[in-house]
Amino acid sequence: MTTPETTPTTVTIEGFHPHREHRVRFECAHGVITHIEDLFEQNEARHEQDLVLPGLIDLQVNGFAGVDVMTCDEDEFHAMTIALARRGTTAFLPTLISTPLDSMRERITTLAEWLENVPRCAAQPLGLHLEGPFLAKSKRGAHPTEGISEARPEALELLLDAGRGNVRLVTLAPELPGADALIDICIERDIVVALGHSDATFDEAARAVHRGSLACTHFGNAMRAFHHREPGLTGAVLALPEVSACVIPDGIHVHDAVLEILHRAKGPRGVILVSDAIAAADLEDGTYRLANTEVTVEDGVCRNADGVLAGSSLILLDGVLHYARVTGAGLREVIAVSSGNAARLVGLTDRDLNEGSRADLIHLVRHDETWSLDRTIVGGIEVRP
Repeated sequence: MTTPETTPTTVTIEGFHPHREHRVRFECAHGVITHIEDLFEQNEARHEQDLVLPGLIDLQVNGFAGVDVMTCDEDEFHAMTIALARRGTTAFLPTLISTPLDSMRERITTLAEWLENVPRCAAQPLGLHLEGPFLAKSKRGAHPTEGISEARPEALELLLDAGRGNVRLVTLAPELPGADALIDICIERDIVVALGHSDATFDEAARAVHRGSLACTHFGNAMRAFHHREPGLTGAVLALPEVSACVIPDGIHVHDAVLEILHRAKGPRGVILVSDAIAAADLEDGTYRLANTEVTVEDGVCRNADGVLAGSSLILLDGVLHYARVTGAGLREVIAVSSGNAARLVGLTDRDLNEGSRADLIHLVRHDETWSLDRTIVGGIEVRP
């Protein structure tokens, strides 16, 4: 396994601070931001040429840089965490797609063990995201039919127990018979429920939100389309402030106009950008795998043999920059949709730009009108692209 360039436990980084609105120097030691020094009169001409943001948090990662979460070995999994950090993601949820219950339970057990051994210089897993198997077959997308399961409490508890407390988020279809009981189990265990792969009506979705579901999975995709007389899950997400819209900002999964609509309807606290990345992310077009399914990538678009979208090849930072261009989001709004809202959803309170916060930062440099990643600081360790 290749180890990226790292620095000792103390690291310093300078750049524009979006909240203080001037340049600062961050001093980081022992994994936290220990001091922030204001640089009011130093290099004022550069204040818009580089900036520091919190490290990106991605709640939906099926794979990255040639590695598939469902089929990789431990060395490959850890290599993926390093590759994510090199591209600006400092925390993420490895995401499992639907498979038969016994296979899914075994994979959850295996991944839960690996989470304890992730290198310090890598994106840190926050737990596991179970995208299924309690989904609507009519909206299964690229999930294999044989992997879809009925919404039985004992089936969910089998999977959660296998994770030994590491399952952090569960995507399910709220209209399934028995789904209410699954939502209750997740809430009792402090697990976030996201609604997705669903043909739910507006009322069915709203009932699940009022029961405690807090997010939707890849907004607009694998869910009932919006209609003016039956808005469905799509309309419920737009209408209900309690639910966050996780969306893939790649210009493929949703039209750019939809990103603008979300930005206006949900506000800066209601949108969470995710990649839904598969093994093809950060690599060239070609043929890859999503679990046991072959996926062909052409012009960055990932499709299975049936022509169905099967995840994305998106690097999340590219999606964040795309979202900012399309919506005109300001820097504080960018922080919210790329890290702050995700952190709040999964209960993190230390992922910001304040002294005492975890030292997860990214340094961006602007060349003409293009922003690029200069380096990532993850847990106080410097990682170069």
